[in-house]
Amino acid sequence: MPVKHEVIEFQSGPELPELDLVFTGCRVGPNGYAFDIVDFSHHRIDRWQLPFIRNRKWPAEIRNTIYNEGLPLGYEDADLYCDEHYMTPHTAQLAPQGKLFATFGVAENGFDIIVVDTRSAESRLVSDESDTPRLFTSTGDFDAAYRHFYFASWPTTNTSRNAVKTVPNRFEIRSLDIDTLEERLHYSFSEEIAGSQVVGVGLPKRLHQITMSSDGRYVVCSPFDCDEHTPSPDEPGEGGPAGSGPGGKGAIRLESLVIVDLQESRHWSVEIPVPVPAHMEFDLLHPHVFYASAHNIHAATIGTVLEGPASLFRLEIFDGETKIVGSYTDPNFYRVTQHSVFLHGGRVLVAVTCVPNRLVILDGETMSLWRDVELFEAEPIQFSETGALSPENANTCYSLNPSADGRFIVLENASDFIVYDMNRDQVLDARSSRSIPSDYFGRGHTRTAGQ
Repeated sequence: MPVKHEVIEFQSGPELPELDLVFTGCRVGPNGYAFDIVDFSHHRIDRWQLPFIRNRKWPAEIRNTIYNEGLPLGYEDADLYCDEHYMTPHTAQLAPQGKLFATFGVAENGFDIIVVDTRSAESRLVSDESDTPRLFTSTGDFDAAYRHFYFASWPTTNTSRNAVKTVPNRFEIRSLDIDTLEERLHYSFSEEIAGSQVVGVGLPKRLHQITMSSDGRYVVCSPFDCDEHTPSPDEPGEGGPAGSGPGGKGAIRLESLVIVDLQESRHWSVEIPVPVPAHMEFDLLHPHVFYASAHNIHAATIGTVLEGPASLFRLEIFDGETKIVGSYTDPNFYRVTQHSVFLHGGRVLVAVTCVPNRLVILDGETMSLWRDVELFEAEPIQFSETGALSPENANTCYSLNPSADGRFIVLENASDFIVYDMNRDQVLDARSSRSIPSDYFGRGHTRTAGQ
């Protein structure tokens, strides 16, 4: 598969600080992908462009197996739905060996993984060539030694937890050898079916992200089903005010994270009390502590709908169980993207962006508010009984990446990279263009190199 490489020098003034940071971003055009390696150390963007990946069997599998009773979100064209929700890139993760692992999905998950070797300028597809293709997580993880890239995959026969079932949901934890790209199966798990119903908690239909503990023992898997739960007239919304949706109408069902113990070959679940816990990141000092972002959102024909304030949970893995040991939320904690864990002055901090205009930094140990930054002036979000559409503002920042020393946080809005200085507690005047081509758009999340 052809790969085009382009180097773009930063267009910025002298006020841009020197900072040690490399991260990746995904951009998509009508017929191609651009995976950017943004290097603030050398003030450049390495852009790797590939043609859009399409396969005729994928839309057929969507129509005939995954959504055989009709496409969601008002779509009628399975080819278009495949392009926009399955094969739009979500993350690109860069290993020290120069291998870039690009994964896919918006409201769904991709049918393959693209691996770009930035040293040889070659690319490879990791996909299922059988007649029944599998799906892949939208974000994977590296082991601590950077020998393997871990991901999850599953068959297209997986269905919602409340569906009438004859085929159980099944997942596999796999890895790619970063040097050879040899694929290996580490663990598989499935649910139990009795009388066309799931026994016990059951498994989600799909996984959004997996992340691995630094000692390599645990893999945490996050769901992204966003199943609606409609309460009866005398039933309050599920999960209480923070998890019930406005007025308790059309609330999203609570979901469970799945923890896989690779050492003991077993797995278990922990329910999160706010819907859509799509992203997890491990603590940098405590190997079995991680943070899960429960977004309280759902996809609709009009865009991403906010059900209510999100929450960030601190969890700890014990032998055979996982406990929530801390949490944070506030009335304006509206979130639709991943969080970042970093060290600053020896303290573990967790940084998140909130729509429309906040950068929130938490103390990871206490889960208390450490700093609340207004990035620009904006009108507050107005809720109705059906929630609120996540606002589209050119100044809103979704992704963020802290510098290696924890002093700076680089964020990106619709057109530029902006820099927040932790020591000065202010957004600097420095701006650097994202240099996205006019017919391309940013998609998914940025990801700090090595993560």
